[in-house]
Amino acid sequence: MENLELDEDIKENFFFLSEKESFWFDLTNTYRLPFFILDMLCDTTLEISYESLIGIAKNISTIVYEYCDFVDGDFIEDALNKMCKLYNFDEKDTSRMILSGYLSNIGLLKIPQHIVQKPQQLTSLEYEIIKSAPYHTKQILLAVFGFDDIVKLASSIYERIDGSGYPYKLDGSELGLKNRVLSVVFIAKALGENRKYRKAFLVNDILNELEIISIKSNLNKKFII
Repeated sequence: MENLELDEDIKENFFFLSEKESFWFDLTNTYRLPFFILDMLCDTTLEISYESLIGIAKNISTIVYEYCDFVDGDFIEDALNKMCKLYNFDEKDTSRMILSGYLSNIGLLKIPQHIVQKPQQLTSLEYEIIKSAPYHTKQILLAVFGFDDIVKLASSIYERIDGSGYPYKLDGSELGLKNRVLSVVFIAKALGENRKYRKAFLVNDILNELEIISIKSNLNKKFII
């Protein structure tokens, strides 16, 4: 899945749609959004390759990150490819992990832009609103047939094995290896990014944080750092 090239038809359709104002209005339409995402993921009665699905999901992820003014890139896919290989996940599981990664923050499109782009530290109320994003992610992805495991993975990246995460307060007994791997990758990504209210963590600080997480999550330290 390295050096993925999107089908020309997918590229052309995306660029065609993105030229319309309605394309962007749909992204922030609370009622329409789940069905719009379902449309972008193609007709679920047709067979579609994982490579094509990942390409579509990556485009959706780019839209999310532009909406939030976050740093986008290939980190998620690259990191998940490496982690899945180290844990001996097969190609299908790896593809579904990558899909989960790209779609995990889609719920942020339901959060007001002035909150997700706020340059200062969030207030307690704003943080509670942000914490609803994984819930919205789940509700959106539930509309996609055959995405049951992806829904569970994508909506649980902010859960923690001690039950302190959100929004479902899942604990270690409810979070499998895939959940933990996905969470670690997103933590590493977040720590390494500049945010409006803080600078990116130094490499050594990120590694120290990941070492602590690897112990708590029962993940092999050498597979993370």
